[in-house]
Amino acid sequence: MIEIFLFFNPIGSVCLGTEQKLLRQLDKFQQEVRVHFVPVLNLDIMEQFMKREQLSVGNLAKRNQLLRAAYNLALDYKAAQYQGNKKARMLLLRLQQHAPLVQYQYDAAFVAKMLDKCKLDQEMFYEDRQRSEVKMGFDSDQRTANQMGITQTPSLVIVDTDRKVDDGHAVLIEQIGDPALIPHLCDLIRTDPAGFFTERPENMGSNFRIF
Repeated sequence: MIEIFLFFNPIGSVCLGTEQKLLRQLDKFQQEVRVHFVPVLNLDIMEQFMKREQLSVGNLAKRNQLLRAAYNLALDYKAAQYQGNKKARMLLLRLQQHAPLVQYQYDAAFVAKMLDKCKLDQEMFYEDRQRSEVKMGFDSDQRTANQMGITQTPSLVIVDTDRKVDDGHAVLIEQIGDPALIPHLCDLIRTDPAGFFTERPENMGSNFRIF
């Protein structure tokens, strides 16, 4: 089985494009594929985001505002997962696409509207949102990102669980700036999984690492 971990900044527009491209590829796989969306949030990731958006990294008030918006969006996603990963991803994409995050403000009223559109039970969602397990799940995501060496977003870790751990069973592709790369990667995995996990495919650049 193939497991794909997509590490993303909750308010990153580049990450959004990568998420959309990846989801559109899933039904083309003949083998079983499990996808994990993993929100990553720390000072380094936020500084990278601010530079990309041409915001002053020295503006601490803006950085804190961004961190709050991204953190709340990540927890909303984790809470929605209690009603199913498919609905949670739908909510995530809608919030990223349409929420008033252009100004990087967290808008609870807008979240409620998106919950309706995604057919999530609001009462259950807000109960789950207060669960300590939601925060623990987010903290677990940060540990996973740290263990896999994630320093930039969006990044992919693709794991072949049928391969031996000491035989090149996983690859890391850091900072996929071009979402169009996703179909190419998925085609490579589908057509030549053994080659994909043992040698660097063409045009992958220095951000491709086998481990």
